Amino acid sequence: MFALSRTLKSNPARAGGAKPPLRAAAPRIGVERLLQIAVATLVALGALLLGMGQRNMTLSLAAMSAAVVSIYMTDIRGWVRLNRAIANLTGLAAVSVSIASFLHATSEEQLLAVANLLVYLQVVLLFQVKTVRGYWQLLVLSVLQVVVGAALNLSVLFGVLLVAYLFVALAAIGLLFIVSEAQRWERLAKRLEGRVSTRQSAVGGGQLALGTDNRSAFGGTTDNWPDRAIRARAELPADPARRLLGKGILWRTLGIGLGSLVVAAVCFFSLPRFGRALWAPLTQQATIGYSPNVKLGDLGPLLQNPELVMRVDFRNESSGEPLVLAEPPLLRGSLVTCYQLGVWKHVQADRPTIRSLRGAPAGATGLVRQHIAIEPSEATPVLFCVYPLYEIDGGRPNKRLQFDVDRQQLTRMLDVQNEKFDFDLLTTGIVHGRQARFTPYRYELSPQQMRDLVQLPDGPPEGVAHSPNDAPVGQLDRLTGLREMAARKIRDAGLKPDDSFGKAKLLEQMLSSPPFVYSLNRPPVTPGVDPIEDFVTHNQRGHCEYFASALALMLRSQGIPARLVLGYRGGDWNPLGSFYDVRQLHAHAWVEAYLTREQIPNAELPPGAPPMRGAWMLLDPTPVVSVGDTFADGSLMANLADLGDYIQLLWNTYVVGMNAERQEKAIFKPLTTAGEALEQWWNDHPKALLQNLLAPIRRLLGRGDDKQSGDYLGWFVALALAIIVVIAVVLYRGLKRLTRWAWRSWRQRRIVARAIRRRPEVAFYRRFEALLAKRGLVRPVNQTQLEFARVAGSQLAGQTGALPAAALARRVVDSFYRVRFGQATLDSRQAEALELVLAEIEGLKTS
Repeated sequence: MFALSRTLKSNPARAGGAKPPLRAAAPRIGVERLLQIAVATLVALGALLLGMGQRNMTLSLAAMSAAVVSIYMTDIRGWVRLNRAIANLTGLAAVSVSIASFLHATSEEQLLAVANLLVYLQVVLLFQVKTVRGYWQLLVLSVLQVVVGAALNLSVLFGVLLVAYLFVALAAIGLLFIVSEAQRWERLAKRLEGRVSTRQSAVGGGQLALGTDNRSAFGGTTDNWPDRAIRARAELPADPARRLLGKGILWRTLGIGLGSLVVAAVCFFSLPRFGRALWAPLTQQATIGYSPNVKLGDLGPLLQNPELVMRVDFRNESSGEPLVLAEPPLLRGSLVTCYQLGVWKHVQADRPTIRSLRGAPAGATGLVRQHIAIEPSEATPVLFCVYPLYEIDGGRPNKRLQFDVDRQQLTRMLDVQNEKFDFDLLTTGIVHGRQARFTPYRYELSPQQMRDLVQLPDGPPEGVAHSPNDAPVGQLDRLTGLREMAARKIRDAGLKPDDSFGKAKLLEQMLSSPPFVYSLNRPPVTPGVDPIEDFVTHNQRGHCEYFASALALMLRSQGIPARLVLGYRGGDWNPLGSFYDVRQLHAHAWVEAYLTREQIPNAELPPGAPPMRGAWMLLDPTPVVSVGDTFADGSLMANLADLGDYIQLLWNTYVVGMNAERQEKAIFKPLTTAGEALEQWWNDHPKALLQNLLAPIRRLLGRGDDKQSGDYLGWFVALALAIIVVIAVVLYRGLKRLTRWAWRSWRQRRIVARAIRRRPEVAFYRRFEALLAKRGLVRPVNQTQLEFARVAGSQLAGQTGALPAAALARRVVDSFYRVRFGQATLDSRQAEALELVLAEIEGLKTS
């Protein structure tokens, strides 16, 4: 800005009037300080997002602390300011350390090394004197941190913080441009200082001398102002950046941010995808546990781990309504069949048989759809669900699902093992809100399978003869107590020898009742005793692995084929999304016993069960109170947790996991369906109504329902549509002009009202007019202050005979213009000079 003024003794300052004492304006925070705070906030947010991706907040907290401390110690106090040499050496050391870590690391560790380097460089920049270039470097490093964080973590909280980061970044960039432009103005003003030139004055035709005259504004000669030589100098406000800031930048920043979010959302959901999700986090959550060999006690750490494994929801396939199960479901994963000294394993075939799942059998009823969204797993590709399993569309099986026939377990392909993966399957294993006790099996067990499923670790099952030469003396039977307890319980119950179903139920009930107690803190095993033998006969405390192992071995001792199942039981029920949050603490082990068709009571078979040779009976001997089900208690915190879980599910489904298939299902297909419904509505209602309206016209014109009538109807409809379009365009333009006129009128009134509210007080000029009014000199409404000063000055000189009277009036008006229209202010010395001028005018006596 440039102000043209007469040479004054001191710099201008605003004054509300001459007599009232001037109050110092309240100190306001500078624009550059706002920029420093915005950049520090941006740095802190970037470090936080990076720390969330690394799942290690140590270095990020250090960067956030440095951002806060640097504002006070470097920007405000100036206590710590690194010079260029020290900053360069520090940055070089950070680069060297990062390169050393980068060369001897895996791909993920290399990415973390780059992220750490960004933090180191940011800290160095924070404790330097801030320049425009330094601000830009901090912004770029912060953006790179966010990019690295997005490659490591894509949680919903990360997305929320990313939106906040967007608005802070826009505000910081806007402030940076303002500060940069203000500094450019200041450099320009310094270059203009001391330059001398002359140019033609636009007022009075006199010469405007741009010189070095330092005379007082109220001293010197009494010549008329247009004929005097004055000095022009470049003059900036005390804080040019504050003048540039204004109040509109806040609303513009919010508008740009919201507009960016809307455009990004439209592009994200509408742009066609051609495969799986565009990205997946590089650092994955590892599901612990499930390996071919399972040692007793492995589930102990899992039962105290709240890490999320998957989300499961069940829906009626015919109605689509969500199902709330009366009992927690058993989600089967791995199977193990061979036990030896506390270790279960599965004897894998040389060439495992892998096949795709089939569709539900014809005539199957009560189908339930289970939708499962499982977290990444580095430990196992095993998937967990309710059995039996059927594809949604048997003709188009999911190519990423595989079924291991030998292990009887579902797995996913390796290319989706380390990313979030969701799938849908059908099952008949849920009947009337409860999990069916029997899972039909279409095949008959082979003799080898039967031997494997009844084999005990140190001898054949009860009633089967064995040779003493099969094992060393003293090692023929390590499970003597287990055998005797099972046989005694069955004998006391009086069950028939062929009642396999009754035996299984009896042994299950026995183990789930005292003196057997569930506990994660099991006492040490008695030396030289099998862990399960010790559990049954000595220390009858343990968790689900011990209960399930004891039942499986007891069943085998009675000649009933049994196997151990590892999976999950239930989960945290979320009523908002109607799904289970299954966590590591819900890990569970239970038993499946094989019964032939003749051994299964008819009442136990699920309705509509397909023809089968046998079925697997689900048995869970673990006491119900022991399982880690933590259903919501209805409290506020529980409801908030449910809401958070539901939002996380929506985020994972429609943002992180948005692939071509889900986009087609969630976006394009509903739009297609809506278009078809709209077309059908047009055919059923408006089109039929239009045809009925045109029927009398056709009869009047003598046209029937022949081809010519159809052509006439088509032309008539086209003409009607054209007229409607013309009317719509005319109404649109008229409404647009009316809206524009109303907007301009309202805006103009608002600007005028704001100008009236903001115009500075000029009490000294009102006092000046009051003094002249006492002498009969009143300014007409159609006369400007300058014109009034000329007329009043001449008349005042004539009344008093004092020649300086005209010059005095002109000086008052000059000060008025500077305050009223130049937005300038008067300091105390200038106000005192005006007081002297007004006193001199008041003291003039009429001649």
